Amino acid sequence: MSDHHADGAGVVCFSGVRPSNIREAMKKKIVILAAAIALVLLMGYSKPSQTRRVIVSTPENWSAGEVRDCVLTSDDPASKLPRLDCDLPASNTRQSGRSVIEVRFTTTAERQLYVEWTCERTNNSVICEN
Repeated sequence: MSDHHADGAGVVCFSGVRPSNIREAMKKKIVILAAAIALVLLMGYSKPSQTRRVIVSTPENWSAGEVRDCVLTSDDPASKLPRLDCDLPASNTRQSGRSVIEVRFTTTAERQLYVEWTCERTNNSVICEN
């Protein structure tokens, strides 16, 4: 249906479109927009991680699932690998020695140079974050 104004401009009326249909379409767009914003925020919040080969000093009985405070120290002069000390002086347990393993470090860009880490022993690796 079309009407003409005195100035000659045409106005088109859609009698089949109800205001409630427009509201429903707007609600869907708002929900999609909110979901997209939430996804972007969650992606931005996730901490990047990297796996590095390091020399790890651990106590003899560090079991899977146990969390310890560790310190990432200077590189070993012979191997040039970084050292991760998870058997800090406060430990009363016997040190089992050192092993070279792949450790996953999870951190933010601002904290990646920090030396203090909280590490968890898994069945076959170590996961650290700060």
